[in-house]
Amino acid sequence: MVIINKKIESKIKTRNLILSKAKEIFTNQGMYKTSTRDISKACGIANGSLFLHFGTKENLISTVFENEIKRIANELRSEFESENNVEVLLEKYLTLLEKEENFFSVISREFQFFPDQLKRQIISFETIIRNYFYSVIEKGIALGKYKDINITSTLTFLFATINYYLYLKEIHASDESSVIKKKKNEICSTFMSMLLKEGGGKI
Repeated sequence: MVIINKKIESKIKTRNLILSKAKEIFTNQGMYKTSTRDISKACGIANGSLFLHFGTKENLISTVFENEIKRIANELRSEFESENNVEVLLEKYLTLLEKEENFFSVISREFQFFPDQLKRQIISFETIIRNYFYSVIEKGIALGKYKDINITSTLTFLFATINYYLYLKEIHASDESSVIKKKKNEICSTFMSMLLKEGGGKI
């Protein structure tokens, strides 16, 4: 039993190491410029060991991304459950993105090259986040806080804007600073101007 447990612990440790190094390398040089040999070398393991854990490079990419979206979704969920202010929710979301900005910037630039399964996974993540915002805005409209707008179209504008800046991070943050940090106030103020009634100010 002890031997079996040690083997399991070793497998978990190796798997977590692969995920950690893969995320680091993906962030630094992009997912499709990264080979599985790059990752296995960084981990100090045989390339075959990596495939034993994940099967394919695409599965590895998918798992790395899944870990990130679960973490952000969980953090945002706790904020959503205690906060009905959409501006605070947006600031929280942008702060979470900022922490992993380079990773999500890579995803934004390489999205078109991803296999369909990973594309659906990314879209599903965005849908979860959109639903949080949709619910808060819907409540705000019912309470008379926000304009009676088309929520879906407004959120499409918001997420397209965020993805635009992530995609063109190197242009909008050429000094290697955070593009989200630079554009956060602009994104928030523009979005809130679409929601708030004239003279409404901050909620």
